[in-house]
Amino acid sequence: MIQGIIDEAKTRCPHFEMTLILTSYKMVGQAHVTKILNHIKLGKEHYPDLVVGYDMVNEEEYTPLISEYMPSILGAI
Repeated sequence: MIQGIIDEAKTRCPHFEMTLILTSYKMVGQAHVTKILNHIKLGKEHYPDLVVGYDMVNEEEYTPLISEYMPSILGAI
């Protein structure tokens, strides 16, 4: 769907570009983060120029550290 919108916009504005930084709440838990990272990995396979990043949303002081999610992060690379 997003690729179709981009393609349509490019017909009117040939220099149009768009990239996505996807987000999710890490406070939902490890399983959620792993699931989202797997979806992002699949998305990158189909649309390598569209998905450019991932942001784990939440304050570091109140939620688990990013280092606790490293196995999932490295597994998605």
